[in-house]
Amino acid sequence: MTIERTPVELKSPRPESSRQAITECRQELEAEGAGNEGNRIETYRAALKLTLPLFPILAVVITALTYLLPEELVGEAIAFIGGLIGLAINEGVLASLVGLVVAFIFWIVIALPACSRASVRESSPPNYHQITEALDSLIFKICSLHADGSVPVAKVHENGLDEASRRAAREEVVGQIKKIKKRLEDGGMAWVTGAGYIELWHRIHRAQEAMIKLEPLTEVAEGAMLDDERLRDATIENSERLLDRQRCAVAVFEAPGANGYLRYLPESKECNDLTTLGILDGNAKKRLLAKAIKNGEATKKNLRPEAIAILAETRYEINRFRDDSWEGLVNARNHLLDTSWNLGLMTYALLAFTLIMTPDPNTILWAAIYFLIGVITALFARARIEWSTASAVDDFGLTRARLIHLPWLAGLAAVGGVLVSTVLGPQLAAVNGGEAAPTLAAVFDGGNTSLLLVAAVFGLTPDLIIRRLEQQTEKYKADLESTQSTQSTESSLKKESGVTSK
Repeated sequence: MTIERTPVELKSPRPESSRQAITECRQELEAEGAGNEGNRIETYRAALKLTLPLFPILAVVITALTYLLPEELVGEAIAFIGGLIGLAINEGVLASLVGLVVAFIFWIVIALPACSRASVRESSPPNYHQITEALDSLIFKICSLHADGSVPVAKVHENGLDEASRRAAREEVVGQIKKIKKRLEDGGMAWVTGAGYIELWHRIHRAQEAMIKLEPLTEVAEGAMLDDERLRDATIENSERLLDRQRCAVAVFEAPGANGYLRYLPESKECNDLTTLGILDGNAKKRLLAKAIKNGEATKKNLRPEAIAILAETRYEINRFRDDSWEGLVNARNHLLDTSWNLGLMTYALLAFTLIMTPDPNTILWAAIYFLIGVITALFARARIEWSTASAVDDFGLTRARLIHLPWLAGLAAVGGVLVSTVLGPQLAAVNGGEAAPTLAAVFDGGNTSLLLVAAVFGLTPDLIIRRLEQQTEKYKADLESTQSTQSTESSLKKESGVTSK
């Protein structure tokens, strides 16, 4: 595509002053926000949030191990703690208290080194590097547009926008850059939850949309090519209308001599009159042809501001669609982690109430074995699925959240499956004269090794539930992949799968 560039009369400063002005502009923007290290208390709170899933795991494990300690140690601990609090306690109460207190102490201590992970750089390194890369690009562009980084002297630029519009666009870009630089120096909960990255991407996108009003037409065409590629297979509801409007807008910037031959975009449905502006039948007289070209190009110049507005609006719709999909992934990850935390606490409560009745330690041991068999089976099935899955989209830790959530579901399902098969089964058979159901203690005595297989089978059932829950999040990923350019998607898949296609 050939772009016509209308000459703008500007006073060209000397090269030395131009380089100095650009350097000063970059230094001013890059230094914005420096020295803000964030609130330490807020950072520690974020670290506590980050390590919160470990708390119920530690509580359950330490409680079970404490109950399985030798009777001599447990008896001495009961006498000591009972005398300390002035209450009579048994082994189950002791194990529950020890597990809860020790897990809490471990959680508080582990959060201290985790503070370094509660930063924008470490919480999501891929997003951090992409944001800083986009930010650097904005700084380079805004400082290099003109020698002194200011609005041009001419009242109207080559894209048809007046000085006020371009000044407002530049203030938008500079303001967003300063906000982003300042936000990148903060620590806190926003990075752990992912909300901070969503905010920064919103600001990056608003600045990029404003840059369309400032960039030379060649760069505007470059961005339009990328947007066209992203819209072709996009699942945006009005993608066809957006694509047609964008192609119509790009046709406004075509040079007079191109006559449609160098246009990289296919013909638009709604702008045939625009694409034929300045083109007349070759058999027409030269005088009529020259007049038609002159009138057509004048019309196209008058339409440039509207065309720029259409390109900016199209970019906004694409960015908003992608931001909403990212936000959906972040919310799904956070909800899953909260559910895992609550499920872990309920597992600890179930174990604590069971231990208060002081069951045989062998019963707890076998219940733990069934629990672990269910966990291992589910994780093995999940690992097989993850190994065969290639995605070009970063899911903000949603996959890791599933791996935290799955063991709780699988372990409880395995223990529940053993109970159902050994207690409910004989009860149903007893109606027809079968044997009576075994006692609860007899279920976990280790006498029936076939229950290990039952635990493994029931351990697979939560993975089926998680696959059902994955459908919505997979839709978010599909939406994001649909708005990526074909080449960028293929490149990301190659990097993850290690496959090189011809």
